Amino acid sequence: MSITKKRILAILGIVLTTGSLGLFWAALPALGHESREGVPYSFEVGFVQEPVFRGFPNGVDIFITRTSDDRPINKKKGDVVDLSVEVQLRDREAFDSRIMQSAKLDPPTQAFDVENEYKSWFLPAVVGTYAFHITGTVSDDSDPKAGRQQIDLTFVCGKGSQDTDTEFDCVKAPQLFPSGQ
Repeated sequence: MSITKKRILAILGIVLTTGSLGLFWAALPALGHESREGVPYSFEVGFVQEPVFRGFPNGVDIFITRTSDDRPINKKKGDVVDLSVEVQLRDREAFDSRIMQSAKLDPPTQAFDVENEYKSWFLPAVVGTYAFHITGTVSDDSDPKAGRQQIDLTFVCGKGSQDTDTEFDCVKAPQLFPSGQ
């Protein structure tokens, strides 16, 4: 079962268990992520909040699982997640698009309430196509076959997605109201 399908089922289970629509709506923005299944780890990457608007704080949102059994990769339980993220502004929505500007973000930190979620925050300053270049090491010592792996992955928003079924939004301009002021 893919990471996205598992996450949707988990969110629906939480909603049914708690009976809380507020929790359901709070969890929905995380569904706009690109999935990349690999050996031995799978990644789901996108913006923390979607849709994403210029001038509002946001960040990269990274979920990591072991591909063979969807086991969450969890630093708090001894797994190693040592990643760097470079945010890139691209010239168009294509995986091979030109990088116009880039900046290294603070190292991703593990989310408080989700065992395999890691975030790094920034403020998108312009409308456009953004990409996340993720490098570093992931290690799951509970599975010798998985072991320590070097990571070098790039995720591009919109039509730049490498997965035909999943993608995350590019940065948009918020609607102004009242207009003319």
